[in-house]
Amino acid sequence: MLIIIFVVSAVAVSAACLRDTECDDDNFCTLDKCKNVTAQNTTGCVNTQISGCDFSKYVELGQKFTLGTGDCKFTHTFSDADESNGYVTIDEKNVYYSGNATSNGFLFTYQEPGTKLTYKMRYNASVDRLFLEEQEKPCPFQNLCASYAQCQDDDPCTINECDGFPLHCTGKKIFYCKSNDKCCPGQCSYADDNDCFECNLDTECAPRPNNRVLCNTLTKKCEYTLIQECRSGDRVCGQGCSFPADEDCPRQIMCGDTICDAQEECCADCGCSQGFMCFNNTCEKTEALIIEEAISGSERIKNLSAALEEEGFVIGNASVTRTESEFLYTLPFTKGKKIKAIQATLTPQGSIVDAKILIQYSGTFVSKYVVVAIFCGAVLILSILWVFIKTPKKPESLFIEEHDERTSAEK
Repeated sequence: MLIIIFVVSAVAVSAACLRDTECDDDNFCTLDKCKNVTAQNTTGCVNTQISGCDFSKYVELGQKFTLGTGDCKFTHTFSDADESNGYVTIDEKNVYYSGNATSNGFLFTYQEPGTKLTYKMRYNASVDRLFLEEQEKPCPFQNLCASYAQCQDDDPCTINECDGFPLHCTGKKIFYCKSNDKCCPGQCSYADDNDCFECNLDTECAPRPNNRVLCNTLTKKCEYTLIQECRSGDRVCGQGCSFPADEDCPRQIMCGDTICDAQEECCADCGCSQGFMCFNNTCEKTEALIIEEAISGSERIKNLSAALEEEGFVIGNASVTRTESEFLYTLPFTKGKKIKAIQATLTPQGSIVDAKILIQYSGTFVSKYVVVAIFCGAVLILSILWVFIKTPKKPESLFIEEHDERTSAEK
């Protein structure tokens, strides 16, 4: 505990009084009392100078003052006071006081924000002054830096400062993309931060017409050199050059030169996809594809196939023959020794004209109606033969006689 002993060095008697508060002379360095003065046989104010009192500890309204020592020394401002609400304002912060006023004002304690050290003060409302009863205290802290320069870590991607209390180095990592700050954060690229590497390989550099491009292995930047010489094999089409003088220049695409260039639409050079053929430089469907699409999309043939399969017939390999004006499609089915087939007639455009089931007869597929007709004809022929065999013949003599009679008659 700090104990301060003031020694009265001078006494001054002023006007008559009834109480001590009437004796305030607006001087913190005097002890103000209303007392009986024996020598003058009267009651008056006695203002006694206090030995060791420092008038410099007075702080006027709006004036700056310092608290603390060493690294704990800070400057503050007595900016305002409000007697009706019982507070003074130091550095824009209201500090409240309480209790009854003494002859030298209201006593209160102020805590320094940075060091958290406390200092006793008095406020005299009649003159709007502070008196710093405690102004210097030992500092238990020590600053770790004194300037920004002491905090540099040679990392361009950190913002370093000498800040806080006690002063110490702080570092903040940079995450934003910004050109020309010598920092390339991990999520940035050369497109939005020119401090980043533009390339590691030549192939990572954007091409530029008539220029040779190289990635500088030291700066990691793309470097371009204008080529004005027409020379094949240097991977650059020189300025003003063309194919074939410089084979690195784009070659003019020509249909019919048997070379299929990228994005060339020429079936004479590039051919057609499976099922198509090139005709007048246009890919058209082959006959096989036309027939395949027509047969696979025909409900009539599907139904005929399903009917034969229900009868136990097994599907075989289809065949196609062509006449002058149409295609003849045949799909065989077998069941033991029985053979049937679905036969369809198609136009060159793929339209099915007719589709029916045929039965194989003597190695040839014929309609079942033809088979019936043949059968009926055979039966008819057999019947005629049977009748002829069973009919009795006339004797030869009779035939002769009838012949003779005819001859006689004729005579």
